[in-house]
Amino acid sequence: MANPIQSLAFSAYLATRELATQPIQAVLGILVAGFVVSLLVTFQGLRVGIYDDLERFPAGLPAELVMLEKGVRNLALVRSILPQYLRKELEQVPGVQAVHPLASIPAILDAQNRKTPIQVIVFETAGGPRDLVRGTGPDKASGTGLVMDDRLARFLGFEPGDTVPLFDFDFTLTGTTRETASPFAPYVYIDYDGLLDVYFQQGTRIAPDAMIFLSAFLVDLDPGAESVLRGRFGTEYSLMTPEALARADRRVGQRMLDPALILLVQIGFIIAVLTFGLLMYAKALGRQREYGVQKALGVSSGWLMVQLTLECALIVCLAMPVAVAVSWATGQLIEWLSPLFRVDVFSLPVLLNAWLASLAAGLAGCLLPLRYIARADPAIVFRGSHG
Repeated sequence: MANPIQSLAFSAYLATRELATQPIQAVLGILVAGFVVSLLVTFQGLRVGIYDDLERFPAGLPAELVMLEKGVRNLALVRSILPQYLRKELEQVPGVQAVHPLASIPAILDAQNRKTPIQVIVFETAGGPRDLVRGTGPDKASGTGLVMDDRLARFLGFEPGDTVPLFDFDFTLTGTTRETASPFAPYVYIDYDGLLDVYFQQGTRIAPDAMIFLSAFLVDLDPGAESVLRGRFGTEYSLMTPEALARADRRVGQRMLDPALILLVQIGFIIAVLTFGLLMYAKALGRQREYGVQKALGVSSGWLMVQLTLECALIVCLAMPVAVAVSWATGQLIEWLSPLFRVDVFSLPVLLNAWLASLAAGLAGCLLPLRYIARADPAIVFRGSHG
């Protein structure tokens, strides 16, 4: 029986020899593997990008607590309506530093011959646009300024200074924000007081209950005041931290989208298994003489499988840069076609999960030539080589 270390060394030698002796064939194999692995990277990146976008807005709300209508536990889909008099009651609670109203209005942006679902965030003193890419925030003085997601603006061909029709009124795009698209609707920011002025002064055709309602209050608290606020309002309204609200939005997205997204990942895994299986089966068929020599020297079929597995692992590692490049290009195409979706290719969890899934797919694919390797007979191989 051959020494295990010698067998592993010989396996590594055979795994790398093809790169030197048959570079074109080796490169083609790596490219094929890279394109297949890119499916796993893209699907995982799409899943992570969607859920991160869902969390980003609520997680970044500048407040210790967010007050919503009773029973409302997320901002992604459920509409929350609060009474206006509640603000004064909140401000009178000991330990409450400030109360910031926020409205979230679903709407359709009919522009550039496209109808795009959007989520209009109406703010007063907090909760407005952050991480501006171009331009500035809404013009509070005129009340006609509007900020939208940068990807949506580029998709629709808007530049800062352009007119954006919304709510039967022409707003002026003052700036764009980064990473404010969600899979359900990208965010558009408008000053709350300014929007009310537009409604009352210009007489737009928006129902009053759709314009002046309050979705949430952002509450700034002194240390230790949270228990007081929860004791007074906890049974009548939903009180959540921004982090808890973000997790709730993520769970909503997972319940709605996970069946389809996980199916895509599973399809990519099956394709990877079949592809690696065919690649390794072809390599095993082309190595009859090497297998015969090793078996004649006492190497078991198990060590031959180790050799094939090592080579497959090497191919996966070499294919990862190709997969990342292809996935990045695919993600750019997806974001260009639909700005609501973002593919997070360079996230460490995405790359790690895709790499581990690719290794698992390669290992499963190596089982395809297992029966052929187990039945390999040195005498038959030698007769075949001289026949």
